[in-house]
Amino acid sequence: MFTFEPCGTNYVDGFQVVNRTTNEVVATHENEFSKSAAAPNQNAISVEKVDEYTAAIYQYVPGQMVAQYTFSLPKPKMYILGQNEVGDAWNPTSGIAMTWESGNVWSATVTTAPGRENLGFVSVLAENNDEGGWTYVNGNRWGLENDKQEGALAEKLTVSKNSNSINVGVGTFFIRMNLDDNTLYIAPTKLYVIGTSNKAEGHHWAPNDDSYMAESDPETPGVFTFDPIDLKVENKAVGEEAEEDLAYFAFVTGIDAEWGPVNNSRWCPDNKDGELTDNTDFTDFGKHYNGAFCIKNGAYKLTVDLNTKTVKAVYLTSSGVEQVGAEAAGVIAADGRIRIVGDAATVSVYNAAGQAVAINSAERTFAVARGMYVVVVDGKATKVIVR
Repeated sequence: MFTFEPCGTNYVDGFQVVNRTTNEVVATHENEFSKSAAAPNQNAISVEKVDEYTAAIYQYVPGQMVAQYTFSLPKPKMYILGQNEVGDAWNPTSGIAMTWESGNVWSATVTTAPGRENLGFVSVLAENNDEGGWTYVNGNRWGLENDKQEGALAEKLTVSKNSNSINVGVGTFFIRMNLDDNTLYIAPTKLYVIGTSNKAEGHHWAPNDDSYMAESDPETPGVFTFDPIDLKVENKAVGEEAEEDLAYFAFVTGIDAEWGPVNNSRWCPDNKDGELTDNTDFTDFGKHYNGAFCIKNGAYKLTVDLNTKTVKAVYLTSSGVEQVGAEAAGVIAADGRIRIVGDAATVSVYNAAGQAVAINSAERTFAVARGMYVVVVDGKATKVIVR
């Protein structure tokens, strides 16, 4: 608690701010008032709380306000250790400053690399990188129960005051430290899909495949949307008849030339294949080293919520819109035909190999074989799948 008091017999002599917990004067404002404010008659101040660390101070003489001041306490700090890019990764004198949110809550976005997956959380930094510096920093440090314990992603983890580091894995992460309730939240900001690719024909499993990557909104960490995404069966184009075959894929928070760190960041069913169906929540998955999702060959809108461990796939028409209301897209592909709806001057149609089916045509209906096509209507290209 802080009190605002006159420095002398009244506020003409200035005022001071006192920390009543320690009885320490933490701020003093000397007499810098105007002539009218310096009059000895009924000088007064009022204080208005702006937030937990800021107060607005108003000085009055009878009938008027003559001065306004702002008093701010230093906001509490939190730093992340273990990510120095030059020299030793760990240094008690250097850390990433987290952004203060409110109370004792801070957040930051951090990118880790192989060999630098461990983080430390401290409220102070040392002046020297020596044993005394580490003793000082470790006395103001928070971690999980065990040193180098893996921090489960998209969950609230309990932290306590200790010198343990936390393993978050490889990738880019949103982190929130909350010492009001002693919890730590870590969520990847990027999510990749491996197992399907637009960069190679057919099935494409590669640890460095970045064909599909989604980023979370800072307001909703841990939630990702791929719209659209082509989930393909090996040696089949999207939408091409695949009989009973299914497209297989998994999510990872980071890509690399080697499978080891990628599989360590993998999200999938536990050591099994989990089949998704259209417009249905799938919840039987987590952070596992082996396993995959599978789904009918096609184009989808895919929503992943790591907080609730939910995946939802909505099948799309090849024009990239949900099946309901597809006519609004201007191009309809069905029953061996491509049909143009609405006003259009010219239409060009190309197959998956880039061969022209029609160029600058005035026709509105095209009979075609099953497969993927690109339809250009008045200069606007739309990908469609004919079944």
